[in-house]
Amino acid sequence: MPPSKNYLYVAMYILPGSELRYHWALLIGPKDEPGGQVKGYRYHVKADFSDFVFEEKQLKHGLETKALLGLIIIVKIEDESLLIEISRNVPVKQQSDWNCASWVQDALKAVAAYGKAVGASNLNWEDIHKTGMEFIGKKVREERFKTVALMEGPKPTYDLLEGRVLQE
Repeated sequence: MPPSKNYLYVAMYILPGSELRYHWALLIGPKDEPGGQVKGYRYHVKADFSDFVFEEKQLKHGLETKALLGLIIIVKIEDESLLIEISRNVPVKQQSDWNCASWVQDALKAVAAYGKAVGASNLNWEDIHKTGMEFIGKKVREERFKTVALMEGPKPTYDLLEGRVLQE
């Protein structure tokens, strides 16, 4: 039996002291992982002093960070190599009104424009952003991240394809 295809996630991290509130990234990994740990790769831009830089990082031990608040599954990947190539070629801008969320939005537009890397899905940034803000916002209000034990456990996950919560 061939290995199952990976999924593309939008990940939301704590971003203390910022108007943005959350750091946004893309993750590639399996849908079902024992213990709620998604192993795969993270693609994002981060601030390096005064410039933004692109980072691609293998996640060898699950999500590797307590700063991760939650995940949104957005699409099943059809051609992972192509998706990675598209992600690597999304421009990193050095503008005052541009940030990690802007890069994710640009990456999703590039993936949608190419069309062959992923299956049928809604890659509309406004819908994904709204879902993420509502889902993670609700978890914050419920004090889901109040203790270290909760931060270290399985991460809240929402499946946008199925329109349901997979992990509280």
